[in-house]
Amino acid sequence: MTGRRVGMGIATLLALVVTACAGESGGPASATDPSAGDATTPAPIEAPTVAERCGAGPDVAIEQIASPEGASRLLVATWGEGPTSVLVLHQTTGDGICGSVSYGDWLAGQGLQVSAMDLCGYGQSTCDETLSAAPAEQVKLVVDHLRASGGGDVALVGASLGGSVAMTAGPKVGASRVVALSPPNRWEGLLRDTEATAAMSAPWVLVTAKADSGVNADDWKAAGSSNADGEVIVVPGSDHGWSLVTDGRLTDPTVSTLGKSIASWVKGAKGATVEP
Repeated sequence: MTGRRVGMGIATLLALVVTACAGESGGPASATDPSAGDATTPAPIEAPTVAERCGAGPDVAIEQIASPEGASRLLVATWGEGPTSVLVLHQTTGDGICGSVSYGDWLAGQGLQVSAMDLCGYGQSTCDETLSAAPAEQVKLVVDHLRASGGGDVALVGASLGGSVAMTAGPKVGASRVVALSPPNRWEGLLRDTEATAAMSAPWVLVTAKADSGVNADDWKAAGSSNADGEVIVVPGSDHGWSLVTDGRLTDPTVSTLGKSIASWVKGAKGATVEP
C-alpha cells in the first residue's frame, strides 16, 4: 500500500510539473488568441479608457463585445450624442482605436454619436481565425450592438484599410451612409473595387488623392460610374486616409474642408454634399 501511494504521488507531481512547463512555453495570449478570456470571464483591458490608451482623447470607457459563441472579443469605445451613430474604421497604423480618435472625437463634437473599434489583428481585440478572416462580420457585431443599445441610423466612415472594410460591410449591416477615404482597390477578405461599388445600395462617397501610390483612382472612378447612389472624388496631392480630413492631433485637430463637409453629409443635413 505504501509503495502504491508513493507511486501515485510521484505521478501526480510529474503531471503538475508538465502542466506548469506547458503554460510557460505557451507565452502570453496574442491579439488573435481567444484564450485571453472566455464567455464568462473577459480578459482585463490593459488601458480601460481611450484617454489612457491613446495618451489623449475622450475619457470614455473601452468595452468588449463578444461574438455569439464567445470565442472572440472586439474592443469598442463610444462617445458623443446625436440621432446618427458613426462607426469610424481605422487604417493599419495608429494602434487601432487610437488612429481614429483625431477625426472621431471631432465628429463627436458636431452632434454625432461616435464609435471606434479595434479590427481583428489590431489594437487589443482577441479573435478566432473565423472572425479574423471576415472583417465585415466584425463590423456587423459592433453595429448590432449599437442598435441594440438604442442607436438609430449607423453610418460607416473608414480610412485606408478601414475604407475598404466600410465599402464591403456597408450593404451587409444596412449602413445609412458610407464614406471611404483612400480605400485600396483590393484587400484580402474584402470586396474588390468593382464588386464593392456594385453591391452598395446606401448613399456612399469615396475620396482618394490622385498621386496616392496605394490607390488606383482611375479604377475606382470606373468602378463607381455604374452606381448612381454614390460618387468617387479624386483630389490633388498624395494625402492618404485620415490625412485627407485631419492633421492627426488628438487634441484640437485642424479639420479640412473635406472633413467638415463629410460630417454634414453623414448627418443628413438638407442640401449637404461632400466637398474637397
